[in-house]
Amino acid sequence: MACLLFVADDEFDENRAPKAGGIDRGILQFLPLSGKDCAEATTGVTRALVNLWPELSEPMPLPLRIHFRAHVENYARSYASDLARARTGSAPSFDGYLALRRSSGAVDSCLDLIERQPSVYLPHAIAGSPQILVLREAANDVIYWTNDVISLSKEIKHGEMNNLVAVIRQSVGMSWEAALQVATEMNSARIRDFDRQQREILRHFNELPELSEFISGVQAWISGSLNWHRNSPRYTDIFL
Repeated sequence: MACLLFVADDEFDENRAPKAGGIDRGILQFLPLSGKDCAEATTGVTRALVNLWPELSEPMPLPLRIHFRAHVENYARSYASDLARARTGSAPSFDGYLALRRSSGAVDSCLDLIERQPSVYLPHAIAGSPQILVLREAANDVIYWTNDVISLSKEIKHGEMNNLVAVIRQSVGMSWEAALQVATEMNSARIRDFDRQQREILRHFNELPELSEFISGVQAWISGSLNWHRNSPRYTDIFL
């Protein structure tokens, strides 16, 4: 799933998600809640997701299917936004960047997949609780801010300014090197936020086994994402 999203991201960087067709049309029509009888897709990225959907959805309880579809739809639609399409050479405001990046990073849909395991599935009341939503948001920020730092050189070459480092540089008026340092420090602080939140959640919900398993899965996603970024040839051209 993650590899598919990277393919979609690269295709978008090159082609700017044209308004007619492509990922910006949304994907709900191709992912039926039943998991069966998917509509025929017309683009490579959507077709790949359609092919995966029966297997992905099969162990998902209905509430999880609903959440996953909504998160993937949000991801797909984010590419069609004016801010995502912009190639003005200027970075957006921090608030605008944050809203877009939390959608275009597709982290929520990937975290949903942790719950495909029956032993990890969270009851709706817990999955939708403010505590879990705050935890997921912190994990989201850590994963895509890490990506922003490591992929900075690649994105600058494509004129992509929806990047934490570029946003800091423009809003504060500092050098690329100084902005990169600030972004790294922000990411470290966000990791500490995640650590505090996970401890509070386990205390609040009396360390439910499925909740402990879910948090372990999120931790693995964060560390796995970092290790992949460090070792992938995709990011051999580091900014500094």
